[in-house]
Amino acid sequence: MPQPASDTDSDTFAPLVFKIHGMDCGEEVAILKRAFAPHIADENALAFDLLNAKLTIRREGPRLSEEVARRVVAKTGMRAIPWAAHVAEAAAPASAWRRYGHKLLCAASGGALASGFLLHVARDGVHAALAAGDEAGLGYPPGVAVLLLAA
Repeated sequence: MPQPASDTDSDTFAPLVFKIHGMDCGEEVAILKRAFAPHIADENALAFDLLNAKLTIRREGPRLSEEVARRVVAKTGMRAIPWAAHVAEAAAPASAWRRYGHKLLCAASGGALASGFLLHVARDGVHAALAAGDEAGLGYPPGVAVLLLAA
């Protein structure tokens, strides 16, 4: 009596789909085609979506596993993540730092820059602050320099 096919048997020849970090133009596509050439029977087995940095590999046989495909991509200097994992990561709620971190850092930098300028104005006057002390050859006062470096 024949055995029913297991889930792993039905997935043996399912296409491999990856998010490729570092693939953003035709040059990377050409690099990936050359890298996969020994592992696929036909160049048409590779489908590229540059807009989404997506690579789909149609498999004709068990020659190419997900792990082998990821290693081939890694050898090119790019990084492959299974598409399902990429979608799950994108759907996960982002942390507050991930959502607002760049805005907070930008605001802190702007605040340090403005504080440094205002401190220089309060200490030496507007003309000196705008000239950055170049006329007197003094440069920035230490407190101002610290704030500007922080910015």
